[in-house]
Amino acid sequence: MYKLFIHYLIFIVFAFSEDFINLKKNITSLLNSTYITVFNDIIVVATEGGIYSYSNAFVNHSDQLQGYNLSTIAINDNYLWIGNNNDGIIQILNRDMMTHNIIDYITIGDIYDISFSNKYAFILAKSKYSVDEFNLIQYNNEDLDNPYYLSTILNIPNNPIDIEVLNEKLYIATNSGLKILNQLDNIILYNDWSIELENLSITKL
Repeated sequence: MYKLFIHYLIFIVFAFSEDFINLKKNITSLLNSTYITVFNDIIVVATEGGIYSYSNAFVNHSDQLQGYNLSTIAINDNYLWIGNNNDGIIQILNRDMMTHNIIDYITIGDIYDISFSNKYAFILAKSKYSVDEFNLIQYNNEDLDNPYYLSTILNIPNNPIDIEVLNEKLYIATNSGLKILNQLDNIILYNDWSIELENLSITKL
């Protein structure tokens, strides 16, 4: 009976050792924060291992995620849009920190920033296939039950690192000036760009 118990114990240790290692990695990664914001009066922190909130106590919400290596957070209409590194998916959580939708049907790499106009969500992300190429991806987000892809502007030059929408214009911070997309409908067709602060390195909007 004792030998049977030992064999059973060894089986359990080996059977669950990989899961334990993955759990340990995830817990450790939660210490490496990548973005912090305030959402519905609570502090929300994105990390390399998931997401948690703080309001008198820490609450881990990572069980709501499909991808855990998080890069950025944006808030739109009481929904949390979360960008990932490596596999560029967008995970949308509601005000209760529950999964509302996941956008994963466009192949992109690290997501750097997310910004919103009245009708659109814009995602600045690296290409999946080139670490030096930045792309601007546009989605229609009028119906959050069915946000859908519209277009991509490939290979934004001059190392863009931040985007912001103001008065229905999209501003992109680059290392050689502030690029402005003046018209947000049919961005591929019109390609209506201007530039301000030319030859200046803009690091944050």
